[in-house]
Amino acid sequence: MKKEVFLRDRHLVGRDIHLEPYIHTSQVVVILGVRRCGKSSLLFLLKEKMKLSEGDFCYFNFDDERIMRKVEVLEQIDNLHSELYNKEAILFFDEIQNIPGWEKFVNRIYEQERKVFVTGSNASLLSSEISTSLTGRNKPLNLFPFSFNEYLRFKQLSFDVHFISTKDKIRITGELNP
Repeated sequence: MKKEVFLRDRHLVGRDIHLEPYIHTSQVVVILGVRRCGKSSLLFLLKEKMKLSEGDFCYFNFDDERIMRKVEVLEQIDNLHSELYNKEAILFFDEIQNIPGWEKFVNRIYEQERKVFVTGSNASLLSSEISTSLTGRNKPLNLFPFSFNEYLRFKQLSFDVHFISTKDKIRITGELNP
């Protein structure tokens, strides 16, 4: 069910982030940020940018309370995907800090030269785990809430940056003060 949600077409706002270095790195991509800043949406944007089809990737959100909080679940998910699609997946693990010991599994996947993207809300927890198990093996991406330009794009407000008319100012002010 979650993969269907992840595959569904969404109206997402492109972020002002150069994604290619994260797509082409051999390191584990670790997306850190506060809750609700767009980490899951960024995973979707990365999947789209990489032009992955259903069998190419495995997405799992560990914020779901129905999932057992055991590292063995990671192995089971990966094995199930391999059996179902008969190939190894690019892994997208959302809110992975909810699985104790996750870094050892991710390290093993990295050793197999496979692509892994992980997100987490608790920057201090992730930073301490990463500093021990994934030193030199991770490429962090610190994600922040929308910039002003991204927010205007989200609200579908466009204007000439060099000249903002009174009409544009009124529209922007109206969006900022609903």
